[in-house]
Amino acid sequence: MNHLMQSTDALNGLVNASEGIVFDKKCRRVTLRSDYDEYCAKGLVSLIAGGGSGHEPYAAGYVGRGMLTAAVSGNVFASPPSRHVSAALDSTTTKGGSILFIINYTGDRLNFGLAAERYLAAGHHVKMISIADDVAIESLSNTVGRRGLAAAVLIIKIAGAMAESGKYTIEQIESKANRLKENAGTMGVSLYPCSLPGFWPNI
Repeated sequence: MNHLMQSTDALNGLVNASEGIVFDKKCRRVTLRSDYDEYCAKGLVSLIAGGGSGHEPYAAGYVGRGMLTAAVSGNVFASPPSRHVSAALDSTTTKGGSILFIINYTGDRLNFGLAAERYLAAGHHVKMISIADDVAIESLSNTVGRRGLAAAVLIIKIAGAMAESGKYTIEQIESKANRLKENAGTMGVSLYPCSLPGFWPNI
């Protein structure tokens, strides 16, 4: 890590620099496409993604026409709490249903999954897709699984175009996204080791 920016400052800058993104009225860790009310009123499928800050432009940078309806940002390298995910779901409720995209980190699976269960219990339609395209992890038996990496933007873009068209159901979009993720692979390479705020780099 060469530079650390506070999550709130980064989100403020993103919203101020874009006419197509706004903050959720109840939770400023949730960013929405500026026409989300009109979009949801059409009954189109709502697409939501999120995770810890520090992976930008994922996911707040993917909010907009033909992509995400909303994004939920946690602290640096930390999953957003389930109540923030619930806020995003509540603000983008639509007859078409909602799809949650996560990039297969343990905290994201837990918190997004909990929010999805509450949303289902309230009588809404929601699906969750975990993107895990990191081919550097060969054995899955002793790990939590592969991380979601570069495939996320491609899957979200294709799903977003399908949702925006209004021609596809939530089941059709889910099926396409699952086929895409099963055929995607990414290898992450870095010139420097990763370091968390307040800790020495892992060498």
